[in-house]
Formats: sequence, structure tokens, C-alpha cells
Amino acid sequence: MIKEQIIDILNDVDDDITKYEGDNLIDDGIIDSFTIVSIISEIKERLDIVIPADSIKEIHFRTIDSIVEFVSSFMWRL
Repeated sequence: MIKEQIIDILNDVDDDITKYEGDNLIDDGIIDSFTIVSIISEIKERLDIVIPADSIKEIHFRTIDSIVEFVSSFMWRL
């Protein structure tokens, strides 16, 4: 369920993210720091999950699965 919600958010931020088939969204220029801010903002708005700024690391945004895992780690706090 959370994965589908994250994919919907990523599609709305930039559908190139979900079309990407490589190994690293950042290294391949699919997302940058501004995109990460947009993703975090949408997650907060739609899922009502607050992600502290000091938790946001590049490693969490390399793949869709790593984004889902990262966001899921904050779900218990709801």
C-alpha cells in the first residue's frame, strides 16, 4: 500500500522517476536536491508524515525501493 502511494507521489513530482530503469536516480540525473525537497513536501502533505531534515540522505533516494523503505521507517511514528 505505501509503495503505491509513494509511486503516485513520484509520478506527480516527475514521471521520469517511475520510468527510470537504472540503479541510481541521483547519479543518473533523474532527481536532484530540488526534486528531493518536492518529494518530501508531497509525502508530508499527502501522507501526513514528517521527515526531519537531518534524516534526509542521498542514499535514501537512489531507487524507488530505497525511497519506500526510508518513508516506511517513519510510518510507526503516526
